Amino acid sequence: ANIGIYSIYAAVVRKCKVISIEPESQNFSNLVRNIVINNLYDKAVPFCFALTNENKIGSLNLSNFSIDRAGSGHMFDEELAFDLTPRQFVFKQGCIGMTLDKFLDSEYLSVPNFIKIDVDGLEHKIIEGAISTLNNHKVKSILIEIYSKLEEHMNIIDRLVSLGFQYDPDQVEHDRIKDGWNQGMGNIIFNR
Repeated sequence: ANIGIYSIYAAVVRKCKVISIEPESQNFSNLVRNIVINNLYDKAVPFCFALTNENKIGSLNLSNFSIDRAGSGHMFDEELAFDLTPRQFVFKQGCIGMTLDKFLDSEYLSVPNFIKIDVDGLEHKIIEGAISTLNNHKVKSILIEIYSKLEEHMNIIDRLVSLGFQYDPDQVEHDRIKDGWNQGMGNIIFNR
């Protein structure tokens, strides 16, 4: 969720009930602050843990640490950059990792209609830990950041299509970044 920009938008503009997941401590603090500032106590519920493909205790490797601004490029339990190449990190924070399937295996939560996934590289692990959830037809749409240079990410497309989702190749091409350090990244919207 980072600091909640999309969470706040979904709750205020689209009138959605939002579950926001953010593992990094300072981003989480700012996420909670933004929920409070916007008086969204009944519309947005924040959780501080990492989504992944297994339930475990590990480390969140931080690419930077700042109290005053949003950080990104963090990696749960792996010392990898967004392109899955080795990377050194400046700080480690203890963190709980959980699959989406396990997280939703509770009477407190229900399967969401819409899911947004953008975790700077480990999107494929989140999908691996969400197969039961994604098989549920209550999930109508998934927006996920895909890095087209990674086989692991390209396999996400086939996996979601096999689960009954469809996507528009024109939207994929339009949204894909054409140049710069993140060339090949883009959000894909899958609908059922």
